[in-house]
Amino acid sequence: MGPSGAGKTTLLDILGDRINSGISGEILINGTKKNSKIFKKISAYIMQEDRLQEYLTVEESMRVASDLKCHPSTKNCERVREIIEQLGLIDEKETLTKNLSGRN
Repeated sequence: MGPSGAGKTTLLDILGDRINSGISGEILINGTKKNSKIFKKISAYIMQEDRLQEYLTVEESMRVASDLKCHPSTKNCERVREIIEQLGLIDEKETLTKNLSGRN
């Protein structure tokens, strides 16, 4: 969290290998140098600029993203529920994406 221009999106872009030039240093995960191939399999983020369907809820949007990244399955639905819980979004999971911060 932070104000506009604080570098939140830039950090996520670097971690997600969307930016890889003009940067230096090491990324460590639990003290081990980041392996991009493995990291991509266990992580993802939806960029704010993505065209979210404004009448889908947070949970529905996460399921769509999961199904597009991985083969649709019941396991994906369970994983989305786990992520929502881990992120503390239980109370917001039914919020329409049109009502999210940063949306018009």
